[in-house]
Amino acid sequence: MKLAYWKFYLFLAVVIGGPAAFFWHELAEAAYSGFHSLTSDDEHPYVLRDEDILSIHGVRIEPLRNNAALLDVKGVSITGHQGATVQLAVSLQSRSTENDFPNLSVLITGAGPGRTLEFAPSEYSHGDKLGKEPLGITLQIQPGERNFTVTPFYKGAQ
Repeated sequence: MKLAYWKFYLFLAVVIGGPAAFFWHELAEAAYSGFHSLTSDDEHPYVLRDEDILSIHGVRIEPLRNNAALLDVKGVSITGHQGATVQLAVSLQSRSTENDFPNLSVLITGAGPGRTLEFAPSEYSHGDKLGKEPLGITLQIQPGERNFTVTPFYKGAQ
């Protein structure tokens, strides 16, 4: 017996069966979680329980724009050194798209007591978007100074 529409059935098998076989795990997990949520009396994991609510003492809403808490220094490296002049490359990552370029505080330590230098965004080189490329800082060091710690901050921020 010959199937009249065998090409159509083959097409359906490939179009439906191919993605279903490829995404089988995701489909099964979604079906199970949907079925489980209908038949289970378990509490949703993201719901605050009464004891969780009692432990909250306050809520602080922080701004997204120019918030130094949303900045992370990912790396500091020396890209050039000539005499007492050192060029640093600072990789800075922002978890907010609203941050402008921050001021940078550089703590320099070594043989003697540490000292701190501050740089405004106009005093170091940077690209057009924060976090896209490393920031470049040129500074003068004294004999024995070799450790650099960079901290971003915004003037006037709490």
